Amino acid sequence: MKRLNIDPAGIGKLILSHQHWDHIGGLPEVLQANPGLEVYVPTSFSENLKNEIKKRAMLIEIKEPVEISQCIRSTGELGDKVKEQALILDTGNGSYVLTGCAHPGLAAILDTASRYGKVKGILGGLHDNEEFERLRGMELIAAGHCTVHREKNKRDISGKIC
Repeated sequence: MKRLNIDPAGIGKLILSHQHWDHIGGLPEVLQANPGLEVYVPTSFSENLKNEIKKRAMLIEIKEPVEISQCIRSTGELGDKVKEQALILDTGNGSYVLTGCAHPGLAAILDTASRYGKVKGILGGLHDNEEFERLRGMELIAAGHCTVHREKNKRDISGKIC
């Protein structure tokens, strides 16, 4: 955030995808800089972490899909083993999905997001996903991490050899 010149005190809402250290590691610093922050977490977060957040910010637990801000919606808590929420960003001309790691799988995330309109793209982690067919026809695919199976897919989603 320092490199990008982003002041944590200017952040009004923070949405955490799931409770893995690489997704919540900077939370103490952001909470310290911004005590009025709204923090959106899946209900499955540990009680200890939720209590720590409540001491420093307004905690909002997410279970079902919900609108967080105009044109920004949470998928709600998805998954069995690792519970996670993703964001649905409505552009007015289709939606883009922002994932943490996509632990619940692309099907669960994209099925939920498609209830709110055509999904045109996905950005974020694609944890161990092999559901490449679900990406066909998207305008934007920006896989951030957790893409271990990309080598197994010998062709890209357009059918061309990679």
